Amino acid sequence: MGKKLFAGLAAAALIALMAASAQAAEKAAEDKAAADAAKLGLPVVSYYPLAPEIVTNYTASPRHIGHVRIRASIVVADTADVDAVKKYDPVIRDTLISILNESTAEDFENKRDELFKKMSDKTAAAVNDYAKRSLVKDFIVDNLIYQESR
Repeated sequence: MGKKLFAGLAAAALIALMAASAQAAEKAAEDKAAADAAKLGLPVVSYYPLAPEIVTNYTASPRHIGHVRIRASIVVADTADVDAVKKYDPVIRDTLISILNESTAEDFENKRDELFKKMSDKTAAAVNDYAKRSLVKDFIVDNLIYQESR
């Protein structure tokens, strides 16, 4: 019994060590890419993906509701700002869910650009108001799927 427990703990420790190593390697690669871009005079941006995806309801018609799923990312000016934006994840999600709940099937079908602009503007305003500085440079919708329930 003791050998199995030791083997299990050793395996868990190895997995944790590998995950930490992978995160460190990813951070080092991001830092190197940012330094290379700065040397070339390119703008340096980082992305904060909203994970997990947001799934909520919307008013499909007066008698029906629909479901919407969105995957999006926040664009920030610097890799250091990603950690700052992470603190405001609940504010970002609340803002987006409020906008999506107020939306209609018409918005998803014919007014996507206006809807995305509204999400971008309100998300940036909310985060920047809480942070007391300009953190959000842009808002990118990677995927939006909606379905009307009958």
